[in-house]
Formats: sequence, structure tokens, C-alpha cells
Amino acid sequence: MKPVAFALAALLTLPAPVWAAPSGVKQLALAQDLFAYGVDMRDPLAVLTAAKITAAIPVTELARPVETRPGASAANQDGTEDGGLPPSAPEMFAVARDFAGGDDYLLSLIEDAEVEGHRGAVDGASRTLNRLQAGYIDMVKVEFKGGELAELAILGAEGANLDLKITDAQGKTICIERGNSDKLYCAWTPASDGIFYAEVENLSSQRNSYYLLTN
Repeated sequence: MKPVAFALAALLTLPAPVWAAPSGVKQLALAQDLFAYGVDMRDPLAVLTAAKITAAIPVTELARPVETRPGASAANQDGTEDGGLPPSAPEMFAVARDFAGGDDYLLSLIEDAEVEGHRGAVDGASRTLNRLQAGYIDMVKVEFKGGELAELAILGAEGANLDLKITDAQGKTICIERGNSDKLYCAWTPASDGIFYAEVENLSSQRNSYYLLTN
């Protein structure tokens, strides 16, 4: 056998690389971005894909300790209107159906996806719902295991302006996500089991409801 042919044959016998699928937390965050894109483009397939991702991830509702304090901009904020919540899977499916119009093929895809639900989900996420007044900061207590990937995402209503800072029990900053965004994500690997704090600041001019997600 020629050297090149031998090398090719050897290569073909090697196991294919295994790519890890994004975690449930990451997928839920990405689904919100995809949904926003689909709405902007009025794309039923993009919205449907976002709905399928959201529906496939099992979510456990979890109450977490939270302390709220005024932020630097609190004195300049007087809005009380709630900006709403990030869309749920049923709401996404409804938007996809609206964008599909009378297209029977697209409508059948949407119907099949609604029936599919959680089937095939790999892992899930824990979720906490908080409502934060304009100009205020929530400090949410969370716990993670050492030596394992820790993920935390914030999903606010469309158009919200939220900032995120994560610190450990000693006050050391682990992650900062800033900018005019309603979706934030941080991931790190703690050296040991411990308590962490997620500081969520609402820089919007109105009260905002947001989900805090962890793996």
C-alpha cells in the first residue's frame, strides 16, 4: 500500500471528534436572541427554531435569596411600568404561526414541534423570576460546585438595559457583563464549592422583570 493511501486508511479508522452540545442555560439564552432576530426579520422558521429550543429545555422554578438596593441612577428614575417577560415557548409558537400565514407546510412544522415538547432534551436549567425597579440593583445569592462549569444567564424583557456582575463570597469579581442588553451570560469553573452573588442592575427607565438561569 502506498504511504499516502495507508495514511488515509489510518485516518478513516480514527474516531470522529465528539462536539459537546451547548448546555440548557446557553441554549435558552441563544433562543431568545434567535427569537428577536426572527421577529425583526418576520422569519417564521427562525422563530420556530427558537420556540423548539425553548420548549425542549426542562426548567425548574427555584426561589433564591435576593437583596435589593438603589443604584447610582435610582434618583433619576421614576418609571413604574413593567417591561414584561421574555417570551415563553407557547408565545414563540404563536408568533411563528402568525408569520407563517396560511402556509400549510410551515403550519404543519409548527404543529409537530408543539407536540414534541421536552423530548430529546439533554439537560435543563433552574430559573428564578425577579422584578426590579428602574435604577435599582438586585443581589441574588447562588451556589455552585467546585471543579464543575458554572453558568448563569439573565434574560430580561426585550429592550431592557441590564448589567450583570458576579462576585464570590469574599467580594472578588468573577464576571462582568455590561452594555445596552437584555440578555447576559457568564460561565466559569469555581475552584471549590461556594456561594456567589449575581448583581443585576436595571439601567432602564422602567421596572423590568427578568429570569436568572443557572445550570
